[in-house]
Amino acid sequence: MKASCLRILWTCPLLLVMQVVCAIEAGGAWAAPPDRGRWVAIGPVAGYRTFASPLELEGEFAIGARVSLGVSNRVTIMIDGAHAEPTRRTSGVVSSVGDIRALVSYGFRKRGVRPYLLVGLGGQILNFHDAPASASAVVATGLGAEIALSPEWIAVFEGSADFYRGRFVTYSSTGQELSSTSRETYATGLFSAGIQYRF
Repeated sequence: MKASCLRILWTCPLLLVMQVVCAIEAGGAWAAPPDRGRWVAIGPVAGYRTFASPLELEGEFAIGARVSLGVSNRVTIMIDGAHAEPTRRTSGVVSSVGDIRALVSYGFRKRGVRPYLLVGLGGQILNFHDAPASASAVVATGLGAEIALSPEWIAVFEGSADFYRGRFVTYSSTGQELSSTSRETYATGLFSAGIQYRF
């Protein structure tokens, strides 16, 4: 029973992120930045990206950057981008996946450890190298938490999904289209951590 519970937690990274946030919150007080009106923050993010099963892409490490603009104690506007190079399970060929998103987050607390909900829009490109590339618009949503390490430094833990509409096409070795599916909604996931410097 214990092993199966641990397996469930390991396979649900978002659940694990939220448990870590709760543990930190229960563990004691963190530095709370002073109220300073609007602010700008910038920093790197890194994590693990997952893909819809029809893409036949293995989960892969992702790296990117984020710029944030705090417009109030609860609302933050963000622009971020991330890049990953997953391997196609069918061919073993390394692919490239990149996205850029404009996001808005709403914090459930004003100071200290701030759980938040995010929504936004963006675009992603899937460059398969062994098949035609694909680009699509995405609708993003997710949950995360900001931890104020000091008045200037913020740690961010986040899980998000990018939803997009697409169809999957099977090609011959000469590049001819053999079959295709109807257009449906799919998602890629990103579980990430980052640090930002606020100024």
